[in-house]
Amino acid sequence: MLRSLVGSEMCIRDSGENEENPSAAAAEGEESTAWVQEGDQVVHLGSVVTVQYVNRKGDLDLRLPDGSSVYGVASSSVEQVKGTPSPVKFAASGTPSPEPVVKEYKKTAREKKEEALQHLDTGDIKQAAVCVDEALRALSMLPNRLSDSCRTLVCYRLMTKILAVLQGQKSLTARALYSCFLANLPALEAKHKKLVLRTALRLHMQASFFSVAERFAVTLLEGTEVDTEEHTKLAANLEQCRSSQDASIPQVNCRQCGTATSPFLPSCVGCEAEPLLCWEQLKLIGTQQYFHCDFCIAVFGSEPVRQSQVCPACHTGYIQQR
Repeated sequence: MLRSLVGSEMCIRDSGENEENPSAAAAEGEESTAWVQEGDQVVHLGSVVTVQYVNRKGDLDLRLPDGSSVYGVASSSVEQVKGTPSPVKFAASGTPSPEPVVKEYKKTAREKKEEALQHLDTGDIKQAAVCVDEALRALSMLPNRLSDSCRTLVCYRLMTKILAVLQGQKSLTARALYSCFLANLPALEAKHKKLVLRTALRLHMQASFFSVAERFAVTLLEGTEVDTEEHTKLAANLEQCRSSQDASIPQVNCRQCGTATSPFLPSCVGCEAEPLLCWEQLKLIGTQQYFHCDFCIAVFGSEPVRQSQVCPACHTGYIQQR
């Protein structure tokens, strides 16, 4: 169960079968896309699409029947066209109608999201992350993009990344900080929101950051449904937080104004700028300039991404400098 996973801060890492042999990994990528060439027509999610570009890793840029494009599709997710493809429904203008394609992508996104949540509830974080990514890729192919659904899935994408590294962090302070960002994620389902808040409360109390833990205890008591037993326990936690002395809470220089402030706080004490976590490297962004997605809520440090690159979190928006 996710409850036990979060409680124990279990970490599921990628196996990295080709990690020690990069040449083997490259050869495998070349072999898997040997039959795919630019201009080929392939089947992806039940629709016939055109290959625009094949990169060195074997990922594909595809043009959809409605004329839009999707980038970075794994070659393993496409198939060769066998026989005569099903006829494409044409609109009055003579251009392919997107309706059948849209329905298929919506169905895939919905099913993959449900699978991701099921894996999350059983503690399979690695597979949950895979399903979240597949759901986001399906959403990225829709004409209207379904921004609300995309942002929800992006939050779960970051959630799975943070859960996967918690166990690898030996520092209790680092684990507490990660749990802060988990607890602040919007758009999580109620049961998952409650679990990450509990995790943040527990880790901050263990680290003796009682003033921060108090915030999570109050949120759990006032903002979530709890039974009598849990209410009593949370009330005791809150009383302990209010009557206990904080350990020395780490401070950093605010990325915006340079004031010494705590990254555990919702905003800088000097300018009220919120602390930002790079979604790629899972590190605090310490510079005034950073990169953000123009569609979802993902933010990045200046090194791992370039301006105008398709967002690696939602596969829909583009990275811009702020």
